[in-house]
Amino acid sequence: MDANFIETKVDLLIASFKEIQKERDQLKKLVTDQSTKLKDLQNELNQYKDEYNNVIIARNIMGSGLEKDDTRKEINGLVREIDKCIALLNT
Repeated sequence: MDANFIETKVDLLIASFKEIQKERDQLKKLVTDQSTKLKDLQNELNQYKDEYNNVIIARNIMGSGLEKDDTRKEINGLVREIDKCIALLNT
């Protein structure tokens, strides 16, 4: 085999290797960027879920007249249970 032929092949392999490394680095950056974007979107989704739950709670508390009475009774019951727990802890 000719030495120039081997040298040419080695040069082609090195060039190909460098191109593949460059592409790999670009893909790694893309994955990192997409992971960051996914985390941001997950955080945003969690915020929207919290806001939604708060709206549902607020609507339940501010419901119609009958619902208000039921909600008030439920809250008063919870307060009584908390007071009982505090009293037990103080004894």
